[in-house]
Amino acid sequence: MRTWVKTDVSSEPVTVAEVKNFCKINTSSDDTLIATLITACRKSLESYTGKALASQVVYTSLTIEELNRRIAENLEGGFKLPLQPVSSIDSVKIIDYEGTETELTAGTDYYVWGLPWGRIIFQNIGGSKKVNVVVEYTVGYGATGCPSLPADLKVALLREILDAYDKRENITDENWTEISGG
Repeated sequence: MRTWVKTDVSSEPVTVAEVKNFCKINTSSDDTLIATLITACRKSLESYTGKALASQVVYTSLTIEELNRRIAENLEGGFKLPLQPVSSIDSVKIIDYEGTETELTAGTDYYVWGLPWGRIIFQNIGGSKKVNVVVEYTVGYGATGCPSLPADLKVALLREILDAYDKRENITDENWTEISGG
């Protein structure tokens, strides 16, 4: 199974000002670095927890065999998407051996159950030519229909940023462009 971001967050779950307050930073010389650390630490924490800390659109792709195995292993029925909370399922497609995509229909080919911590329940999508299932969905705390970012996750993010900032090894705004290659 593979998950990747189609549209990243438009607004990070913490601001540079919040990070500077939490980290007790009184200068603006590292603001660009702090903004970069916010994004990097958010992505790291999302990967570790399986929780999207802000609204974004992602894809998850898995083979039919993986899907069937995950459904069989799940006693509650359906397939739980790897990144939560889920705001909406935007599309579900089946791709066959020839690369032909077929979009499935909600309410007929699949059902979404129990958002924002939901599952997709599929109806008879098997077949010898079917190879992959690709689900496009909107996730993230603060997205429509999803709860706000819990305080414990916000503090965890701030602590992760503080740790990264403390261990930055002489990275400054002046040399960040050279280090990051941008």
